[in-house]
Amino acid sequence: TAGLREPESLMAAMTELSALQSAIEAPHTEGEGEDLFVKLARLRNAAEAAGEGEVLAALDELRPKLRRQLSRPSLAAKVHMVWRLLLTLIVTIWGCMALLVFTPLR
Repeated sequence: TAGLREPESLMAAMTELSALQSAIEAPHTEGEGEDLFVKLARLRNAAEAAGEGEVLAALDELRPKLRRQLSRPSLAAKVHMVWRLLLTLIVTIWGCMALLVFTPLR
């Protein structure tokens, strides 16, 4: 890639940075968020290769805004999780009891 030290490429990087910043601040879906993260990573790699501290600082400020917001599990998901845990415990205890009962028969 071309270096960012050239004035026109630095201006292009700053233009791309401002476009990226406005896209990040606008509401977006999860897939769009991943695309924005890829754009941010590519721009950051180019700025890092060119040694542009100002662009890197601006990109570092944008990165936390791209974190994915995790949704809280629903009641059904919580009940399903507890049910799977109980079934796992029952199968484990049943297996241990079977080992204890059938080991002397060997």
